[in-house]
Amino acid sequence: PDLDFGAPPLFGKNRDGRELLFVAQKSGTVSALDPKTGKAVWRKTFGRGGYLGGIHWGLAIDPQRGVLYVPISDYPAGLDLSAEPRPGMYALNTNDGSVQWFAAKDFSAEARAELGFWPGLSAAIVAANGVVFAGDLAGQIDVYDASNGKVLWRYNTATNFATVNKVTANGGSIDAHGPLLVDDLMLVSSGYSGVGMQGGNAFL
Repeated sequence: PDLDFGAPPLFGKNRDGRELLFVAQKSGTVSALDPKTGKAVWRKTFGRGGYLGGIHWGLAIDPQRGVLYVPISDYPAGLDLSAEPRPGMYALNTNDGSVQWFAAKDFSAEARAELGFWPGLSAAIVAANGVVFAGDLAGQIDVYDASNGKVLWRYNTATNFATVNKVTANGGSIDAHGPLLVDDLMLVSSGYSGVGMQGGNAFL
Protein backbone atom coordinates (compact mmCIF):
# COMPACT_ATOMS: atom_id res chain seq x y z
CA PRO A 1 0.00 0.00 0.00
CA ASP A 2 0.93 3.67 -0.43
CA LEU A 3 2.34 4.48 3.02
CA ASP A 4 5.26 6.69 2.06
CA PHE A 5 6.50 9.99 3.51
CA GLY A 6 4.30 12.65 1.93
CA ALA A 7 4.98 15.20 4.69
CA PRO A 8 8.38 16.93 4.74
CA PRO A 9 10.45 16.23 7.85
CA LEU A 10 10.76 18.79 10.65
CA PHE A 11 14.05 19.57 12.38
CA GLY A 12 13.66 20.93 15.90
CA LYS A 13 14.36 20.52 19.60
CA ASN A 14 12.41 18.64 22.23
CA ARG A 15 11.55 19.98 25.69
CA ASP A 16 15.02 19.10 26.96
CA GLY A 17 16.75 20.96 24.12
CA ARG A 18 17.77 17.80 22.25
CA GLU A 19 17.83 18.16 18.46
CA LEU A 20 15.49 15.73 16.71
CA LEU A 21 14.19 15.02 13.23
CA PHE A 22 10.42 14.46 13.22
CA VAL A 23 9.07 12.37 10.32
CA ALA A 24 5.56 11.11 9.57
CA GLN A 25 4.02 8.62 7.16
CA LYS A 26 0.68 7.96 5.53
CA SER A 27 0.50 4.90 7.79
CA GLY A 28 -0.17 7.26 10.71
CA THR A 29 3.26 6.63 12.23
CA VAL A 30 5.26 9.54 13.66
CA SER A 31 8.93 9.07 14.51
CA ALA A 32 11.46 11.23 16.30
CA LEU A 33 14.92 10.41 14.97
CA ASP A 34 18.44 11.28 16.06
CA PRO A 35 19.50 13.48 13.10
CA LYS A 36 23.11 12.25 13.29
CA THR A 37 22.45 8.51 13.35
CA GLY A 38 18.86 8.03 12.15
CA LYS A 39 18.10 5.97 15.25
CA ALA A 40 14.52 6.25 16.50
CA VAL A 41 14.20 8.06 19.83
CA TRP A 42 10.45 7.37 19.91
CA ARG A 43 7.80 6.17 17.47
CA LYS A 44 4.00 6.35 17.74
CA THR A 45 1.11 5.42 15.42
CA PHE A 46 -2.24 7.21 15.29
CA GLY A 47 -5.33 6.28 13.30
CA ARG A 48 -5.34 3.56 10.66
CA GLY A 49 -3.53 5.30 7.79
CA GLY A 50 -4.20 4.93 4.10
CA TYR A 51 -3.64 6.33 0.61
CA LEU A 52 -4.75 9.80 1.72
CA GLY A 53 -3.13 9.62 5.18
CA GLY A 54 -2.53 8.93 8.12
CA ILE A 55 -0.32 11.94 8.09
CA HIS A 56 -0.24 13.22 4.55
CA TRP A 57 1.27 16.64 3.83
CA GLY A 58 2.73 18.28 6.90
CA LEU A 59 3.31 18.61 10.63
CA ALA A 60 3.92 21.66 12.82
CA ILE A 61 6.05 22.13 15.93
CA ASP A 62 5.97 24.59 18.81
CA PRO A 63 9.44 24.38 20.38
CA GLN A 64 8.52 26.80 23.20
CA ARG A 65 5.70 24.50 24.35
CA GLY A 66 7.57 21.34 23.37
CA VAL A 67 4.61 20.14 21.32
CA LEU A 68 4.38 18.49 17.89
CA TYR A 69 1.02 18.92 16.12
CA VAL A 70 -0.04 15.98 13.97
CA PRO A 71 -3.04 16.11 11.58
CA ILE A 72 -4.66 12.75 10.79
CA SER A 73 -6.80 12.20 7.69
CA ASP A 74 -7.65 8.46 7.80
CA TYR A 75 -9.65 8.81 4.60
CA PRO A 76 -11.00 5.33 3.75
CA ALA A 77 -8.71 4.37 0.86
CA GLY A 78 -5.88 1.96 0.21
CA LEU A 79 -5.82 -0.36 3.22
CA ASP A 80 -7.75 -3.04 5.06
CA LEU A 81 -10.44 -0.86 6.60
CA SER A 82 -11.34 -3.03 9.57
CA ALA A 83 -9.53 -0.65 11.95
CA GLU A 84 -11.47 2.30 13.35
CA PRO A 85 -10.56 5.64 11.73
CA ARG A 86 -9.38 8.42 14.06
CA PRO A 87 -9.22 11.63 12.01
CA GLY A 88 -8.37 14.81 13.87
CA MET A 89 -5.57 16.85 15.40
CA TYR A 90 -3.09 15.31 17.85
CA ALA A 91 -0.72 17.29 20.08
CA LEU A 92 2.32 15.25 21.13
CA ASN A 93 5.00 15.76 23.76
CA THR A 94 8.23 16.16 21.79
CA ASN A 95 10.20 14.22 24.44
CA ASP A 96 8.34 10.92 24.17
CA GLY A 97 5.41 11.24 21.73
CA SER A 98 2.77 11.01 24.44
CA VAL A 99 -0.57 12.61 23.57
CA GLN A 100 -1.18 15.97 25.27
CA TRP A 101 -4.62 16.34 23.66
CA PHE A 102 -6.66 15.04 20.74
CA ALA A 103 -9.37 16.97 18.89
CA ALA A 104 -11.49 14.51 16.88
CA LYS A 105 -13.21 15.32 13.59
CA ASP A 106 -16.86 14.29 13.24
CA PHE A 107 -16.91 11.75 10.40
CA SER A 108 -20.36 10.34 11.16
CA ALA A 109 -22.66 9.58 8.24
CA GLU A 110 -24.74 12.60 9.22
CA ALA A 111 -21.72 14.90 9.23
CA ARG A 112 -20.47 13.58 5.89
CA ALA A 113 -23.92 14.05 4.34
CA GLU A 114 -24.02 17.65 5.56
CA LEU A 115 -20.44 18.48 4.54
CA GLY A 116 -20.37 16.53 1.28
CA PHE A 117 -17.08 14.74 1.96
CA TRP A 118 -14.81 13.15 4.58
CA PRO A 119 -13.55 15.84 7.01
CA GLY A 120 -10.10 14.39 7.73
CA LEU A 121 -6.97 16.57 8.03
CA SER A 122 -4.72 15.90 5.04
CA ALA A 123 -3.27 19.32 4.14
CA ALA A 124 -0.20 20.80 5.79
CA ILE A 125 -0.90 22.77 8.98
CA VAL A 126 0.65 25.79 10.65
CA ALA A 127 1.12 26.68 14.33
CA ALA A 128 1.86 30.20 15.57
CA ASN A 129 1.23 32.36 18.63
CA GLY A 130 -0.70 29.76 20.57
CA VAL A 131 -3.02 28.62 17.77
CA VAL A 132 -2.99 25.83 15.16
CA PHE A 133 -4.61 26.32 11.73
CA ALA A 134 -5.80 23.33 9.71
CA GLY A 135 -7.95 22.84 6.61
CA ASP A 136 -9.88 19.61 6.09
CA LEU A 137 -10.95 17.55 3.08
CA ALA A 138 -14.53 18.80 3.41
CA GLY A 139 -13.34 22.41 2.99
CA GLN A 140 -13.49 23.55 6.61
CA ILE A 141 -10.82 25.64 8.32
CA ASP A 142 -10.43 24.85 12.02
CA VAL A 143 -8.44 27.10 14.34
CA TYR A 144 -7.40 25.29 17.52
CA ASP A 145 -6.22 26.57 20.88
CA ALA A 146 -2.71 25.12 20.97
CA SER A 147 -2.87 24.47 24.71
CA ASN A 148 -5.98 22.29 24.81
CA GLY A 149 -7.33 21.60 21.28
CA LYS A 150 -10.49 23.65 21.65
CA VAL A 151 -11.77 24.89 18.28
CA LEU A 152 -11.67 28.68 18.59
CA TRP A 153 -13.45 29.20 15.28
CA ARG A 154 -14.36 27.33 12.12
CA TYR A 155 -15.04 28.52 8.59
CA ASN A 156 -16.47 26.47 5.72
CA THR A 157 -14.77 27.37 2.42
CA ALA A 158 -16.78 24.85 0.33
CA THR A 159 -19.16 27.47 -1.02
CA ASN A 160 -19.39 30.13 -3.75
CA PHE A 161 -17.60 33.47 -3.51
CA ALA A 162 -17.79 36.89 -5.12
CA THR A 163 -14.26 37.64 -6.34
CA VAL A 164 -12.15 40.77 -6.81
CA ASN A 165 -11.32 39.72 -10.39
CA LYS A 166 -14.97 38.97 -11.30
CA VAL A 167 -14.30 35.28 -12.07
CA THR A 168 -16.81 32.81 -10.66
CA ALA A 169 -15.22 30.94 -7.75
CA ASN A 170 -16.22 28.01 -5.61
CA GLY A 171 -14.35 26.38 -2.77
CA GLY A 172 -13.96 22.69 -1.99
CA SER A 173 -11.56 20.27 -0.35
CA ILE A 174 -8.41 21.68 1.25
CA ASP A 175 -5.45 19.40 0.60
CA ALA A 176 -1.68 19.47 -0.05
CA HIS A 177 -0.55 22.98 0.95
CA GLY A 178 -2.64 24.32 3.84
CA PRO A 179 -3.18 27.77 5.34
CA LEU A 180 -0.45 30.43 5.20
CA LEU A 181 -0.24 33.14 7.86
CA VAL A 182 0.98 36.64 6.98
CA ASP A 183 0.61 39.20 9.79
CA ASP A 184 -3.13 39.16 10.60
CA LEU A 185 -4.15 37.45 7.36
CA MET A 186 -4.73 33.76 6.69
CA LEU A 187 -4.35 32.81 3.03
CA VAL A 188 -5.73 29.50 1.77
CA SER A 189 -6.47 27.77 -1.52
CA SER A 190 -9.79 25.91 -1.49
CA GLY A 191 -10.64 23.17 -4.01
CA TYR A 192 -8.83 19.89 -4.72
CA SER A 193 -10.39 17.28 -6.97
CA GLY A 194 -8.12 14.25 -6.57
CA VAL A 195 -9.46 10.88 -5.31
CA GLY A 196 -13.08 12.00 -5.64
CA MET A 197 -12.63 15.10 -3.50
CA GLN A 198 -14.41 18.41 -3.99
CA GLY A 199 -12.76 20.49 -6.69
CA GLY A 200 -12.72 24.28 -6.70
CA ASN A 201 -10.81 27.41 -7.64
CA ALA A 202 -11.03 29.78 -4.67
CA PHE A 203 -8.04 31.63 -3.20
CA LEU A 204 -9.16 33.29 0.04
